[in-house]
Amino acid sequence: MKPKNPPDLPFGDDEEEDWEPPINAEGAFEDEWREKPGQLGDLLKKARRAKGLNQQQMAKIVGISLRSYKAYEIQETLHVPATVLQRLVEFLDVDPGLVLMGSPSKVNYDVVVDDVLDMAMHINKTYQRVDGAKFGLKEGLTGTELRDVVKAVLRERDLQRVYRGDPSFQLGWEEIEEAVKRNSAFYEGAANE
Repeated sequence: MKPKNPPDLPFGDDEEEDWEPPINAEGAFEDEWREKPGQLGDLLKKARRAKGLNQQQMAKIVGISLRSYKAYEIQETLHVPATVLQRLVEFLDVDPGLVLMGSPSKVNYDVVVDDVLDMAMHINKTYQRVDGAKFGLKEGLTGTELRDVVKAVLRERDLQRVYRGDPSFQLGWEEIEEAVKRNSAFYEGAANE
């Protein structure tokens, strides 16, 4: 039952109660209701093509149906689930700010590079075995392993910073050692390290 005298609200209009967005014969929003071109769809298409992939390959990599991927690329679907966006951003290696806001994230690269290099040097120095080869063990991390370990540590640290609401949070050595175990062959052949 509708109240006789509804409150006077600073928004809305009673005459628009039955308003519905314009839908075409296929059930999709008319063009004027789509997101602006040059955003997510164009970005996905450019990044996919740069990787030399077709839409079907991209859909399979991201773990969605071909129909869903096509809908994202032509912007037929206005809401892409966050989990799908995350997989797209990670695989295509595009700036999340570009996907979410249409412009690159503002990053102080001096701070980022210093942070990454300090961490890489510290991890590399810590995981050295001067005489490892004499005992059939790895002497240290390869460049690729070091990169993978640093990426894993930074990813986990950033997730923890968001989760904890503490932008200065740092991982402990236990977490770094876990990253070394998961992302390198450093411990292969070692009995009890």
